[in-house]
Amino acid sequence: MQSNDERALERKQRSLDMREQNLTRKEQALTRQEEQSKQRAKSNDEKANDLRDKEQTLKERERSMEERQRDIDQRMRGVETQLAAQQAAAQAARKGGRLQALLTVPAIVIFVAVGYLVFQLQERQQSVRGELDNLLSQAQRLTTALTESARRNEQLNQSLTSSRAEASSTGAELQGLRKEKAQLQQEKSTLQSSLNASETKTRELTQGLTSAQNESASLQQQLQDKASENAELASKQKELEGALAQQQELIQQQTARIETLASELADTAASLQQATDALERSNADIAAANEREQSLTAQLEEIKTALATQGAQRQESDTAQAALTTQVESLTAQVKTLETSNATLSQENAALTQENTTLSKNLAGKNKEVESLTNQVKTLQQEVTESRKEPKPEAQAPLLNSDAGVS
Repeated sequence: MQSNDERALERKQRSLDMREQNLTRKEQALTRQEEQSKQRAKSNDEKANDLRDKEQTLKERERSMEERQRDIDQRMRGVETQLAAQQAAAQAARKGGRLQALLTVPAIVIFVAVGYLVFQLQERQQSVRGELDNLLSQAQRLTTALTESARRNEQLNQSLTSSRAEASSTGAELQGLRKEKAQLQQEKSTLQSSLNASETKTRELTQGLTSAQNESASLQQQLQDKASENAELASKQKELEGALAQQQELIQQQTARIETLASELADTAASLQQATDALERSNADIAAANEREQSLTAQLEEIKTALATQGAQRQESDTAQAALTTQVESLTAQVKTLETSNATLSQENAALTQENTTLSKNLAGKNKEVESLTNQVKTLQQEVTESRKEPKPEAQAPLLNSDAGVS
C-alpha cells in the first residue's frame, strides 16, 4: 500500500513538473507577444504622426487653391468690367448703325455661353472642394481610431502582465488572450486598409480640382480672345461691311456649335455629380461598417472582463469558457462578414473613380473642340482681312494688357 502511494505521489510530482514547464514556456511566449505589441503600438504612433502631417499638407494646399480662385475671380470681374465699358463706348460711337447691332448680337451670345461654362466649372470646383473636406474629416476619424487602437494595445499589455500571475491557476485565459490579440490585429489591418483608400481618394480629388482650375483658366483666355475679336470688329465696321455680310452666317453657325458644346459640358457636369453622390453613399456604408467594428470591440472588452473573473469562479470555468469560446467564434464570423463588405465597397469606389476619370477626359475633349471652333472663327476673320488687303487702323488697341491674364 505504501509503495502504491509513493508511486502515485511520484506520478503527481512529475505531472506538476510538466505543467510548470508548460506554464513557463507559455509565460515566455506571452513576454515575446508583449514586446511585439509594444513595437506595433510604436509603429501605430508613427503612422498617426504621418497622418497628421499629411492632413496639414492638404489644408495648406486647400488654402493655396482658395487664394488662386479668389485671384481668378478678381481678374475675371476686371475683364468683364473692361469689356462692358468698351462695348458701351463702341455702341455710343455708332448709335443708330444697323451693322453694329448685327455684330454685337453674336458677340453677346458668345460671351454669355462662355460665361455659363465658367459658372459651371466654378460650381464643380465647389463640389470637389466639399468632397475634399469630407475626406479630410474621414482621415481625422481614422487617426482617432488608430490612437484608440494604440490605447487598447496598452491595456492588452497590462492584461498580459496580470495573466503571468494567473498562469499557474488556468491555461484557458492564455488562449483567450491570444484570440483577443488576433482580433485586435484584424481591426488594425481593417483600419489601415480604410486609411490607404482614403489617401488614394484624396490624391484623385486633388488632381480633379487642379484639372478644373486649368479648364477655368483656358475658358478665361478664350473669353479674352473673344473680347479682342469683338473690339477689332467694332474698329473695322466701315471697312468690313461687304465681307462680314458674306461671313456672318458662318460665324453664327460656329456660335450655335459652341452653345451645343456648352450644353454637352453641362450634361457631363451632371454625370460627375451623380458619380460624386455614389461615392458619398459608399463612404456612408464604410462608416456604418466602422461603427459595427466598434460595437464588436466593446463586446470583446466584455469578454476580457469575464475572463478576469474566471479565476475566482474555478468550479464554473468549464461552462463559462465554452460559452465565451462560442461567442468569440461568432464575433470572428461577423468581423469576416464586415471585411467582405468593406472589400465590396472598395471595389465600388474603384469603379466610381474610373467613371470620374472617364468623364474628366470627355470634358477635356469638349474643351479642345471649343478651342478648335474658336480658331476657325479667327481664321475666317483673318481671311476677310486679307481679302481687303488693307492695313489695320492705328486706333485699334488690345482689350486687355498682359497683367489681366490668368496666371
